[in-house]
Amino acid sequence: MAEAGFPGFDASIWFSIVGPAGLPKEVMDKLVPALTSVMKDPEVILAIKREGYDPMSMTPQQTAERIKSDFELWGKTVRSANITAD
Repeated sequence: MAEAGFPGFDASIWFSIVGPAGLPKEVMDKLVPALTSVMKDPEVILAIKREGYDPMSMTPQQTAERIKSDFELWGKTVRSANITAD
């Protein structure tokens, strides 16, 4: 995209596991370490890479920050293009 005149453009695709708002701390305290461990498993890493993605782990805080950042960035684009869900 930089060569096309859009330096710094990032439209990368990423996936995450999220829970409902207000998820109890006791549940988070079990899920986060389990998911972090899974993301270190060589078989899981290989499966993700086979699909063409780069595996990465984010803390709940990093995930929340990424979601907020993406909403701010793409929200502007959606509003300016008058995109609506059908």
